[in-house]
Amino acid sequence: MNIALAAASALSLIWPFGQSQTATKEFRLPEWKIATYKDRFTGEVRCRVYQGAARHPEITYSSRTVAFHFRTSTNTIEAAFRLDSGPVKAWRLEYPKLVKLGVQLEGDSLENPTGGLVVLPFEDVANVHTVTIRPTPRSSPKTFGIDGLSDAVAYAVAHGCDPDAGFIR
Repeated sequence: MNIALAAASALSLIWPFGQSQTATKEFRLPEWKIATYKDRFTGEVRCRVYQGAARHPEITYSSRTVAFHFRTSTNTIEAAFRLDSGPVKAWRLEYPKLVKLGVQLEGDSLENPTGGLVVLPFEDVANVHTVTIRPTPRSSPKTFGIDGLSDAVAYAVAHGCDPDAGFIR
């Protein structure tokens, strides 16, 4: 009996039955939440910087871009946006910058290739307080407060996140 118990104890030390293969840490800043996920096997660190609920965030940072989330059924291809009190711009004018940053739209079909996201380059919004977006020509604009985003991204990088590839939406 003691031999079996000793064998089971030894095996549990070298084989992590029941132990998650991802170590998760969460941090909260005044306006932002940061979650880090470390793969226990590969050592890879992935991070998530977001506002809102974890399952349905309103804003996420990923690979030098900021995504503003609307219903996934909303086709935002004709979205317009304003940074602080600046001029209104058509979102499609941002496409060349987004392509250079490697952004891929997450829609499930050609009818809605955006998946309800409006993605903007981080460098364009890093120093603004609000982003107002009208996701479709028939919808009302929505204003997002993004104060503290630069600090949240810096905090995540200081905790091991790669600013180019280590972030997930």
